[in-house]
Amino acid sequence: MAALSIFCSFMTELISNAGTVTVLLPVFAAMAEELKINPLLFMIPATITSNFAFLLPVGTPANAIVYEHARLKLSDMVLPGFLAKVITVMTTVAVTYVIGDPVFGMFQYPDWINDASLANGTRV
Repeated sequence: MAALSIFCSFMTELISNAGTVTVLLPVFAAMAEELKINPLLFMIPATITSNFAFLLPVGTPANAIVYEHARLKLSDMVLPGFLAKVITVMTTVAVTYVIGDPVFGMFQYPDWINDASLANGTRV
């Protein structure tokens, strides 16, 4: 889960958060189903970490505005942004482990996966 969250948080530096989750969540869901792991264990932290675009001006429009208006250098954003990214990703993974099971039952393989797989007409 931590590796997928890190990957997702760095991918969102180059494309939008919506694009990141649109591309990655189906992959993470299929991977979790193959591993017989609750997909929420991968998908919730990935969705949250896809919003952590702190490093580059292209990450979000707000980053670009601040970068241009304040006439920052790239290093002015990358160094503090990397620290913020490390802290937020670690916090997200830790909080997911702490409250994920009591709230979502993330450590049990859910029954609804088998039902959804049978009802999905695109499966072969």
